[in-house]
Amino acid sequence: MEITAKDFFKDNGEACYLVAIEGNSNAIIKGMNSYESGGTEDLVVIPNQKAFENHKEKTFAAVVIPKNLAKSAALLPKETAIFISAAIELSHALIKQKL
Repeated sequence: MEITAKDFFKDNGEACYLVAIEGNSNAIIKGMNSYESGGTEDLVVIPNQKAFENHKEKTFAAVVIPKNLAKSAALLPKETAIFISAAIELSHALIKQKL
């Protein structure tokens, strides 16, 4: 699968509890992976502050972060699309089904 972040958000945002997209909305997402092993073509879910701090400098195609980390989104690489989630666990499970 290959889809731009903006198209993924348009098609799946509401259903996946994504409330906003920031960063590079033209990023190409080719799959989903864990934040520990994801790469530049992957969408990853960063579920909490600790994971965010440990991986904020790594470039992914897209990241999903919980609403409480939205103010930290600017710390992520500019090449990355950032989805803000209202319910991070639900977003993770639903996105996994889509990708």
